[in-house]
Amino acid sequence: MKDRETLEAIWWSGVNRVRGHDCVLRYLKQSKTFKPTHIAAVGKAAFSMAQAALDHCGQSLPALVVTKYGHIDGDISAYENLNAIESGHPVPDENSLLGGQALQDFVSDAGKDATLLLLVSGGTSSLAEKLSHTVTLDDLQRLNNQMLADGFDIHAINV
Repeated sequence: MKDRETLEAIWWSGVNRVRGHDCVLRYLKQSKTFKPTHIAAVGKAAFSMAQAALDHCGQSLPALVVTKYGHIDGDISAYENLNAIESGHPVPDENSLLGGQALQDFVSDAGKDATLLLLVSGGTSSLAEKLSHTVTLDDLQRLNNQMLADGFDIHAINV
């Protein structure tokens, strides 16, 4: 194998090892006692993570996915109790507020005896927002756009 092919094979091996679907499935297969009753997934890899969990734990479990526009890469109709919301990234939008409220409602409505599997991947801080009464969506968008233009990294933006 040539050096470039070797490096590419190593790189793809690493990428495949951390794919959301595969990580969730690997964990659930080795965790024989964890049985969620509800699944919430938020982030750019939310749909693939939820898909793995639903396929492993039961496709009829109540589930919520909040992800970036265009990141639902499969047939959601196979999951009868799956609610999916697509929202803005890297700048939050109106659907980000819907996603934040839906996540809060989903967890609250699950009940005290629920076992929640919460799956979180990159992008969550933009995709599911819950604003204080003193901040508007316009304020948040303006601030996000300014920080992005100034080259802030994701850690600084989240702070």
